[in-house]
Amino acid sequence: MRGEQLEKCLGYGKYIQFFSAKYGMLKNCTLMIICSCILLGLTGCTKVTVKLEDVILYGYEPTNEAEILVENEFLEMHFLPDTAQFYVVEKETGDTWYSNPQDVLEDLIADSVGKQILNSQITLQYSNGAGNTATLNSCGYSVDKGLYTYEKTETGIKVMYTLGNIERTYLIPVSVPESRMSIFLEKMDKSAKRKIDEYYRCYDLSKLRATDNRAELIKKYPDLENERVYVLRDTVQSYLKVQIEDLFASLGYTEADYEQDIARYEKQEKIDKPIFNVTIEYCLDGKDFIVNVPYEEIRYKKEYPITQLRILPYFGAGSTSEEGFLFVPDGSGAIINFNNGKYTQNAYYNSVFGWDSGLSRSAIINDNKAIYPVFGISKNGSSFLCVVENGSSYANIEADVSGRLNGYNFVLAQYAMIHGETMDISAKSDKTVILYENSLPKETITQRYIFCNKPDYTSMAIAYREYLMEQYPMLLKQESNSLPVVVELLGAIDKVQKKFGLPIDLPLALTTYKEAAQIVEELDSFGWEQVSYRYNGWFNGGIKHSVPSKVKLISELGNKKSFNQLVSLIKEKEGELYLNGEFQLMTENSWFDGFSLNSDAARYINRKRIEIYPYSPIWYGERKRSGILYYLARPQYTKELLSSYEEKVNDFGVNGISLGSIGQSLGADYNEKKLVSREQSMGMQVDEMRRMKENENKILITQGNSYAAPYADIIVDLPLRSQQIAILDAEIPFYPIALHGLVTYTGQAINLAEDYQTNLLKSIENGAAPYFIFMKASTEKLQESDYMRYFGTDYSLWKEDANGIYHKWKEDFSTIYDKFITGHEILTKGVTVTTYEDGTRAVVNYNEIPYVYKSHTIAPQDYLVLKGGE
Repeated sequence: MRGEQLEKCLGYGKYIQFFSAKYGMLKNCTLMIICSCILLGLTGCTKVTVKLEDVILYGYEPTNEAEILVENEFLEMHFLPDTAQFYVVEKETGDTWYSNPQDVLEDLIADSVGKQILNSQITLQYSNGAGNTATLNSCGYSVDKGLYTYEKTETGIKVMYTLGNIERTYLIPVSVPESRMSIFLEKMDKSAKRKIDEYYRCYDLSKLRATDNRAELIKKYPDLENERVYVLRDTVQSYLKVQIEDLFASLGYTEADYEQDIARYEKQEKIDKPIFNVTIEYCLDGKDFIVNVPYEEIRYKKEYPITQLRILPYFGAGSTSEEGFLFVPDGSGAIINFNNGKYTQNAYYNSVFGWDSGLSRSAIINDNKAIYPVFGISKNGSSFLCVVENGSSYANIEADVSGRLNGYNFVLAQYAMIHGETMDISAKSDKTVILYENSLPKETITQRYIFCNKPDYTSMAIAYREYLMEQYPMLLKQESNSLPVVVELLGAIDKVQKKFGLPIDLPLALTTYKEAAQIVEELDSFGWEQVSYRYNGWFNGGIKHSVPSKVKLISELGNKKSFNQLVSLIKEKEGELYLNGEFQLMTENSWFDGFSLNSDAARYINRKRIEIYPYSPIWYGERKRSGILYYLARPQYTKELLSSYEEKVNDFGVNGISLGSIGQSLGADYNEKKLVSREQSMGMQVDEMRRMKENENKILITQGNSYAAPYADIIVDLPLRSQQIAILDAEIPFYPIALHGLVTYTGQAINLAEDYQTNLLKSIENGAAPYFIFMKASTEKLQESDYMRYFGTDYSLWKEDANGIYHKWKEDFSTIYDKFITGHEILTKGVTVTTYEDGTRAVVNYNEIPYVYKSHTIAPQDYLVLKGGE
């Protein structure tokens, strides 16, 4: 063994000795065996089970193996024990993906800490009770210190890290009674004794200083009642401790002496430092590479909760000399080109499934969200896609280009871990106090890396489609080749009206049951086929309905007979009816409505009931005075509501259920007595949707979060655009490519889009179906209500235009909705072409000038359809 390796082993032998003595986890004989093994230079990896409260101190022993190979038919994983880095090789192509950049030392931008992060497999952020945070990385705070170990498994490698700023332990007496120190003082010369007097303070109860606390000193050093006690001064610097260590070593002071001395005042000498355990499991699964982080193997001190975790932040990162792009799940999808020079813009950040509605926030400036937990990198003629399989509801996607932090282009998933809320103790203190969750849920983060042999984003999207079809066997290719269209009908809204001369909040009819039937009849006479109707505001008072534990038709809309006639008519016209309800957000509570604020409302971590108001687009804060107050229901209560609502809808002869905000927003319940994590809440919703499908119901959702999409028959308002933030270079139809031919989806309602023409063209580019929202009443009725967002829904004003759009759409696209999208290309800025498996191509020109495509001239803000071999 080389000298520096021996020194390192000895150093960590001291760590082991120190912590075992302090916490009584190992006996002397065990320690001697471990130290002997290290000194003998035995090969292999030793897991040192020394606990610091709940934390294990792992120790790494260098081996003779430069790397460890794990392989299957398709992949090779090469693990490098000395650095914990690895690389994965695709056998068919030879493409190699590194866990960390290989030329970090040559990076001229990153500082010393930045280079540690570049060489790390994880970074970890922790907090204290006041909300102050700090970040540790696995390179500088674990691997470089030798505080890790690994195991080879059947399908991969398991790496266990101890992360912390653990200082070197010096084999010197820290605090000992005079009788013990005298044994060594007798062996010292005068010069050495002077050093002891200088570096130690000798406490004597008869000669205490005015600043000394007698009671605390006796509590800390009980021997003071009988004799003086020598205590190493806090001001002694490290280089002086080395001199003292050499002095005592020359006097025969051993590790056993140190163990004896440090244990004497164990309670008083407890170390309170942030130390953490994180385990990563790397597995080969056929053609895919899987990374697991089991929560049950994460350990931390409760004084220092883990708040964020980043896993493989630089896997596959591209350097300044490479060409490629980062794929991020922004809207329908977006790409960030390598080295695009936008490092002065904000880095990319997006929350998977949006904000956790179980956590409070005081303002919304940009309520961004990713509706599917996927990101990827393309470079060197190949690409990979990373799907967050487990833990996706905690994930946030980050990406950045070279030039800001370092010379690399990277994208990663960062996970929210222990959540916290600010406590309101302003009456008692002006300090910020944050209450954190008691523990992590018993879950696992799983990232699946799917390698693609092609560098284009279409191939990446197709790989995601294949993944979804494999994961969800019920997700089958559609068989109908007619044009699907969705029409939402607005039933009733709540509005202050005069009754008996008094202003009362009452239902106001916008589209009665009979009027809805008239619209259905008229659209059928226009030749509209395969129409799916969503009826919103049809029961319990209107769009803002009361708790759906009971279902009551609205008398202002008609009676049960007229409602049943509507249901029968839609069936007769071979349409589908989806009855909309809300099952997560409950409005004003009243007696006997089946919803108890005390037992059925979810709670923040600080135990307050979760109350949600709309946010102002002008000043970004909550509209508590003028907005509608909603209470977030417990996930278990939502689950029960869904089951009850399904039965009541089926009793009307309807099997179409529109799920309100389910599939659009997702929240946890942090009530410590009934804790339901966000991931568990998602699982409960999925269970209900699966049960509904097994009962032969049809489901309609909004926006289409990926956990709900496989169970949906229709998704409305699917985001077809990106946020268009500065760092993005192009928006692409990644999610639509994955879903087309499997699930019917629409973009924003055509008659409510802020930019009507762009919305229409985006729907065509993305293969979306047309979607309209109508009401029979004039929009004047919406004045002085909370529903002005439906400003363009007057059916009488829109029916002719809508009919023209429908028939033009039907002529051009009726044959493509059961076809997969096989290609998408950005021909030039503002011009795209989408290709379907039957050869149909839709060329869209967003520009203000004509574009010529294969001798065809496309007018500004228009599109061209080429069928088959045209």
